[in-house]
Amino acid sequence: MNKLIATIIFALCLAGCTTQNKGSAISLEYGKILSKTEVTAANSTQGTVAGYRELRKAPKSPIVDKNRAEGNIDQLTADKAQFIYTIAKTNGSTEKFRTEKGFFVERDCVSIEKTTYTNLRLVDDNVCRDLKKQQALAGTQRIKAKQCELAKRQVILAQTDREVFNANEAVISMCQFNRPKI
Repeated sequence: MNKLIATIIFALCLAGCTTQNKGSAISLEYGKILSKTEVTAANSTQGTVAGYRELRKAPKSPIVDKNRAEGNIDQLTADKAQFIYTIAKTNGSTEKFRTEKGFFVERDCVSIEKTTYTNLRLVDDNVCRDLKKQQALAGTQRIKAKQCELAKRQVILAQTDREVFNANEAVISMCQFNRPKI
């Protein structure tokens, strides 16, 4: 079933990615994790939101049941901590991101993918040190960012608990780890 979902998402991505790239709708940056702080949901208001909680800002659509979408997000975040990561970007700036992804550690190299949503993805450490490697990966990373965005949309569109489970599996597959071979 997961392969079917991945195939559908990939096909949708291929159909839509070429126009997205031309319009520069996907922002892609790289950076090193400087620090990680676990926070409670009640006191975490700092940083750019990434991860499931960000899905609350989903674009309005007649096919999205807002109450069901909120329930889906609550189901996936209810027992998850939040983490604030301070990231030193390769362009010299620093930015904070808040997400439920707790597996990053200091000095990890991540891609910062901004589509409709923001995603942090673990990438090879060499990418943060070499501009040519960043440029060489840009096309592939943009496709992966679009696949991730489409997988996250499935969380919002899910109508049953099983669909939420399958959408979560797709997000894990499409959005988390991707150490490309360089």
